Amino acid sequence: VTTKMVVQSALIHGGNPSKSMTELHSLMRNHSIHAPSPLRLLRLANGKRCEFCVNKSVNSLYNGLNIGAFSCWDCLAKGDDPLTKAWKTSWARYWRNPVYQKILNHPRVAFRDKSKGKFLWIQDRMDAHGEKFGPIVCWEDIDAMAECADGKNATAAAKAASSVAANHASVAANYVAGRLAEANALSNIEWIDRYLTDTLGAPPVEEYSEFIEAFADITDRARRIAREKENIKRDKRVKKQENRRAATDKFLADVTALIDEPFREKAVERSSSSYKTFVTPFVEDLMSPYLRAVSSIKKNTSTELAKEINTFLRSLDELLAMNFLSDDDAFE
Repeated sequence: VTTKMVVQSALIHGGNPSKSMTELHSLMRNHSIHAPSPLRLLRLANGKRCEFCVNKSVNSLYNGLNIGAFSCWDCLAKGDDPLTKAWKTSWARYWRNPVYQKILNHPRVAFRDKSKGKFLWIQDRMDAHGEKFGPIVCWEDIDAMAECADGKNATAAAKAASSVAANHASVAANYVAGRLAEANALSNIEWIDRYLTDTLGAPPVEEYSEFIEAFADITDRARRIAREKENIKRDKRVKKQENRRAATDKFLADVTALIDEPFREKAVERSSSSYKTFVTPFVEDLMSPYLRAVSSIKKNTSTELAKEINTFLRSLDELLAMNFLSDDDAFE
């Protein structure tokens, strides 16, 4: 089993496996998770349950979780051992120290951005087969990265650049100049890459190339196959509708032909209403179950319905023949 084989099969199959590969692709492209082995990739493509609690049904990697793991919502942020924890951007150390913003904006730092903060992977984890998985940067790594020697140097450089630039007459101009100077001073992020590799043991970017190349190679083909499948489904739907319409028309024609001539035109008069087919209520009651479910029409259904309609209408004809509403008596 190879990575290319799994990616190709999942994308061409479509559905939930394709959703999982698409979610993984954004993380793999940013090199923000531990690159999964082909066998783990296969398990992620075919997973049906949360790999942590093994209770909740999970059809695919949830969009936007950014953890690269098969987790339900409960395991993600609830319980005794949640997978993620909020790193709150309202904390003073975040908005006072621009290095934190630079760290959290680094492409290899994966998190789920919510109103309460940025939800980060709490700790490194290994699956049942001993393979390390999930985001490279964990919650505690953010402070550790900012407090390392390179982080402190970057902080000092940003603050020095900000103070030098803030010599304008207005407060607003000072603020803008200071932020711009900080951004320029922090433009070099090589120290973050070096920390990820040397301290956190981040995989080299070459490990992600097979997945990324396989995804790019097969995407167009998978989309073409998906369109072809959709066209086939659409043609089947259209054919089914045409067959249903033809069966309905034949059924109505058979019943109409068997109704007595004097009543035929009035009995099968169509209604202009969208929720009923016939004007005559009892005809509507008799016919509507079969028009809703054409498959329930049997060989002798049209004969039986026509017989019921004829019997009812003939009895009305006999009733009217009694002349109990005669025009001869003004008080009748």
